[in-house]
Order: sequence, then structure tokens, then C-alpha cells
Amino acid sequence: MHTGSGSIFEALSLGKHLIVVPNAALMDNHQVELAEQLAAMKHLACTTPDKLVETLQQLDGTRLIPYVRGDAAQVAKHISAALGVVSS
Repeated sequence: MHTGSGSIFEALSLGKHLIVVPNAALMDNHQVELAEQLAAMKHLACTTPDKLVETLQQLDGTRLIPYVRGDAAQVAKHISAALGVVSS
């Protein structure tokens, strides 16, 4: 699967077990950073092309933690408050 953040979060939101293979050559490794963070949180597995077969063989989907979508409205409120923006 393409390792763009939208694709990752869409698959996770659908409750899919996911192995991502980010392209480390793209856009300052942002794909790698996101995939590695989500793997550290146990929402998915992250690997490299040369370790894909090994990752497939070792993946235990029962150890993955389901992803729960957050509430972006709360983040926006905190940012607005920090910037002194008055909400109507």
C-alpha cells in the first residue's frame, strides 16, 4: 500500500491489520517517521522492502492495538487558546 498518511489512517480506521513499507527517499522521511511512530504505538507493522517477507511471517495481528480516531476539534481549541484567538 502507498504509505501516505491518508491511506494509513483510512486503513487503520477500517480496522485493518497493516504493514507499511515507507519510501525513505521521499519528502524528508516523513513517511518513515509516521510509520515508525504508529508501529511503536502498536497500531501497525513497519518494515523495509528487504525485510517484508520476514515481517509477513512474524506478524501477529492479535498484538496490534486498534486505532481510535481522535477528536481534531479539541486540538484546534487548544491551538486557538494558545494563540489568543477568541472563538464565537
